[in-house]
Amino acid sequence: MFGRKRPISSPQKNRPKSALKAPAASRVKASLLSLESRLMFDAAAAATEVEVNQEQVAQEQAEAAISSDHTSVSESQPSVENQELLQAITNYSPGETPTEIAFVDPTVPDYQSLIAGMGANIQIVMLDGGQDGMEQIAASLAGRTGINAIHIISHGVEGQISLGTGTLTQASMTGRYADELANIKQALSEQADILVYGCDFAEGQVGQDAATLLGQLTGADVAASIDDTGYAGWGGNWDLELHIGTIEAQTVVSYDTQVDWVGLLAGETPPTITSLSGDSRAYSEGAGAVVIESGNAVVADVDSTNLDAGTLTVSIPAGGDAAEDVLSIRHQGTGAGQIGVSGGTVTYGGTTIGTFTGGSSGSNLVITFNASATPTAVTALVRNITYQNTDTDAPTTGARTVRFVLTDGDGGTSPNYNTTVTVSAVNDAPTDLALSANIVAENATNGTVVGLVTGTDPDTGDTKSYSLTDTAGGRFAINSVTGEITVADGTLLDYESATSHSVTVRVTDAGGLTYDETFTINLTNVNEAPTDLALSANIVAENAANGAVVGLVTGTDPDTGDTKSYSLTDTAGGRFAINSVTGEITVADGTLLDYESATSHSVTVRVTDAGGLTYDETFTINLTNVNEAPTDLALSANMVAENAANGAVVGFVTGTDPDTGDTKSYSLTDTAGGRFAINSVTGEITVADGTLLDYESATSHSVTVRVTDAGGLTYDETFTINLTNVNEAPTDLGLSANMVAENAANGAVVGLVTGTDPDTGDTKSYSLTDTAGGRFAINSVTGEITVADGTLLDYESATSHSVTVRVTDAGGLTYDETFTINLTNVNEAPNLDGSLESNTVIAVLGAAQPVASAVESANTIREVEVHPLDGLGMSIGVRPEPSFRVDAIMTPAKNLPPLAHTVVLEQAAILGGKQHLPTPSDKREGGTMNFDATGNLDVARLESHNPTVLHAGEMKRTSDESSGLDRPMAAGLAGMMMLHGRTGMKDKMTVMSRRIRGLSQGPPSETKPGESNEDEEESVPQESRNDRKVSPKSGQS
Repeated sequence: MFGRKRPISSPQKNRPKSALKAPAASRVKASLLSLESRLMFDAAAAATEVEVNQEQVAQEQAEAAISSDHTSVSESQPSVENQELLQAITNYSPGETPTEIAFVDPTVPDYQSLIAGMGANIQIVMLDGGQDGMEQIAASLAGRTGINAIHIISHGVEGQISLGTGTLTQASMTGRYADELANIKQALSEQADILVYGCDFAEGQVGQDAATLLGQLTGADVAASIDDTGYAGWGGNWDLELHIGTIEAQTVVSYDTQVDWVGLLAGETPPTITSLSGDSRAYSEGAGAVVIESGNAVVADVDSTNLDAGTLTVSIPAGGDAAEDVLSIRHQGTGAGQIGVSGGTVTYGGTTIGTFTGGSSGSNLVITFNASATPTAVTALVRNITYQNTDTDAPTTGARTVRFVLTDGDGGTSPNYNTTVTVSAVNDAPTDLALSANIVAENATNGTVVGLVTGTDPDTGDTKSYSLTDTAGGRFAINSVTGEITVADGTLLDYESATSHSVTVRVTDAGGLTYDETFTINLTNVNEAPTDLALSANIVAENAANGAVVGLVTGTDPDTGDTKSYSLTDTAGGRFAINSVTGEITVADGTLLDYESATSHSVTVRVTDAGGLTYDETFTINLTNVNEAPTDLALSANMVAENAANGAVVGFVTGTDPDTGDTKSYSLTDTAGGRFAINSVTGEITVADGTLLDYESATSHSVTVRVTDAGGLTYDETFTINLTNVNEAPTDLGLSANMVAENAANGAVVGLVTGTDPDTGDTKSYSLTDTAGGRFAINSVTGEITVADGTLLDYESATSHSVTVRVTDAGGLTYDETFTINLTNVNEAPNLDGSLESNTVIAVLGAAQPVASAVESANTIREVEVHPLDGLGMSIGVRPEPSFRVDAIMTPAKNLPPLAHTVVLEQAAILGGKQHLPTPSDKREGGTMNFDATGNLDVARLESHNPTVLHAGEMKRTSDESSGLDRPMAAGLAGMMMLHGRTGMKDKMTVMSRRIRGLSQGPPSETKPGESNEDEEESVPQESRNDRKVSPKSGQS
């Protein structure tokens, strides 16, 4: 943990400093009076019996030093007195053994004042700076016990303290000094404190760990500083901020001494030179002395105001040549901020800051500083160190490493600061030129060789290039590589005008150095060619007729009376011709004279004298402009969508006119029947009537565009404009049939919808946006409308229904149309639903109607909507009357309550004469059949119209076979069937016609199947039947 150290005593801290102070040595000696009770000795000596006598002698010497009377002090006395004091301290021993010991390192500045300011109860041990301090401390404490506090006054940095030649760190605590720390622990009391005053010893995690480890190895509480310890004016203090354990010991130095002592217990910080390493300097041969540093180096020494006794060493450790390299100091002057050099002395601002030696013949340049060498002064010095190479002819080239090393005189040495000086040699210029030949004929052809120039260069093997700084007015040229001089313009070589010409040749070496020399080239006389040509006129109209005269050429020849002939060496691409005798130039091909392509053309005329010598001259023939009709039209785009909006852009027409810059206007001589229009200025073709653009009618149309230039000349061209097909919505729907029977079965077809779409071959899909409440559906592919729920088709409720059909094409466009579907009336059976209450008559039909008849009529029971007979199983029981009673269990088509339902049927006719029902009168005809039904719905089965038909062998019989009335029954959608089941009967099935007389529901009867009910009548009226109790047949479903 961190804390603040308490001062030694309040009275001392609050005591004011005295206004006047004696010299430091005198104050120190005066304070020795307080040392009488303390033991002072050399820590390097062990406390043995052999040394007792020596300590007594030392004590006498110390007392003599203390009792000495110093009444006058000279300039040299302080150092003498300090030596006497140190001798007295290291040999003085009081009578009592103290329990607090202060170990003082001799490297601490003005340690005498610190010792003089220590309390009377403190034993002072001066360490020998030439020996290991930790070993000295352990030796001084050997054999001792009960030590309450150890004060260590020495220099420190983070995690380490300097003691003589040794350094205490975490590593050395557990290694080299493990035994010493164990011996120190033996000498300490249980509550002992170790106070470490060195600067920054406990700073950071490393320092805190070091202080903690010291306490662990010695068993002591530890107090240490986390910042600078010492003079407040330098940022120090005497607080030991880190406490490991409880610290009872007081600061060993008195408050007055803390205030007066000027110094820090910091470890040595080496001086630095920033912005120096990596500097480089290029040095050219013969450049003299150049400053090495780039002008931004800065010297700093954080723990001292000067570098007294320090040095600056400048050396060349690599790449140097001792015979050539010289390191020195630039002399600026003696003004403010200037470095001055006089003999072996260096000054800054006129004040001597040191002396220097060496710098040449391979020796290092060494500057030794005095107390005036502040960091600022040394900064200026570093910026004025120079390098010079003394070999001005052929120096050793390459890079030199120039190293700067700085010491501060307090033991601090900077790192190596390396800079680079790169030496390069200087190129020597060529020294001479020679020309092998200097005669050429007048009028010599271009390229004729005159002679060869050769250059001389002191640099062996140096490459050379040649040039002419004076070409004799363009008459001559030189080959830059070979030095060959040739004729550049032979026409300028006229012996009659000048018999010789001068040229100046320059030779340049690889380094760019040059040498110039002038040579005279002599001409020899030669017959001369014609010298000039003149053209009388040079203008002709574009497209002029062949043979049109341009002008007349006249030749000039130095040879008077020489005959001449003319020719064209350049006919301007066949455009012109010349009369060889007269020199008349005429048009050869007028179609090639196009003012817009070129306003002029050049022809080269050659005149040849009688000796065959020639002279050529080029003339420019100018054309005059003539208006020309446009020659072409181009359409940027030729495609537009069908039905495009009026004004939709098709493309831009661009006209081509030979007359550059001619204005043009556009028109349509054919608008494709009014479909298109054109902008007369821009040439933009747009849609004029989009309703006429029908892809299905025509996929393209032609327009004829006319472009007219400013002169009224025109050009026409026809363009085809293609249409792109655009998806169009369907336009109509048709329904093939719109009639269906009420109650029609689901899936029954109503009719076929057909859509009409302008897009030929477009695929269509169909859907219903209104299904008439779920009554109808449509096939999305075929358009077939079918019944979706026939139970909702009730003619009595509505004779027609509307559906809305949507047709959708392949592009997603739609068309909707509503159709009316008419219903046809169909005879319907009464509906049996779940709302029946007990004793409620559903229906009473009139005259008996045959149920199984193929032709349905009013009141004919074809089926009951809820299919009450579906899945019916039954058996016939014989009554004495005889009447018939059928007990059955059926599954209704709707969720009826679980009550008994009685169905009363009456025989209506006998089919085939084979069998008949007995009546109350003859026991053969008439009578009634009662059906009792209970149970729950099986909707899926009933709605599928798939009733179960029970055969005779599957039904349980309850009647007496001897009565001949064993007739099991089964039910289907078309009604009930009576099946013969007796053995040997021919007819296996007789269908009987009957009608329902009444239908009621009530609680199940207690009568068991097959038993007669004595209370029943042979023929029961409808009203009494409603109260009848019937019994379901057990086990039947």
